Amino acid sequence: MITVDEMGPCEAENVSELIQKVFKEEVAPLFPEERWGEFLSQSPSHEILSRLEEDSRMFVAVDGDDIVGAAELKKPSHISLIYSARKGEGVGSALLNKIEEESEGEELAIVATENSKGFFEKHGFVPAQEAKDGCVLMKKSLATGS
Repeated sequence: MITVDEMGPCEAENVSELIQKVFKEEVAPLFPEERWGEFLSQSPSHEILSRLEEDSRMFVAVDGDDIVGAAELKKPSHISLIYSARKGEGVGSALLNKIEEESEGEELAIVATENSKGFFEKHGFVPAQEAKDGCVLMKKSLATGS
């Protein structure tokens, strides 16, 4: 059973490893190698902990003792990252639901890669800007009744 909770500092290294693993398998093939640094710069554990001290919250999806997903919410309502080690098992959906519950804004925004665009559309996000460099800004209203 997958549960989603706020990440504790002792989990930062495991989250870092998960981000790097999923990035290399799912995201890296979509971009030229010279752009990988843009994505990987957010993955070292010290960078994760630093962002938590500033204006972010990190959530982890856990199955038993294993971290199987992670998501970062930059206050008030920007999803900085969302990674799942188990595609098609509800990990990403569980993380997204938690972010929606915890968001302080009236809408959520994410810069989605082309391979994740369909996932976010399935969850009510709509493109807010044309795709550029393989990424698209997507938004979802969190207003009551949406």
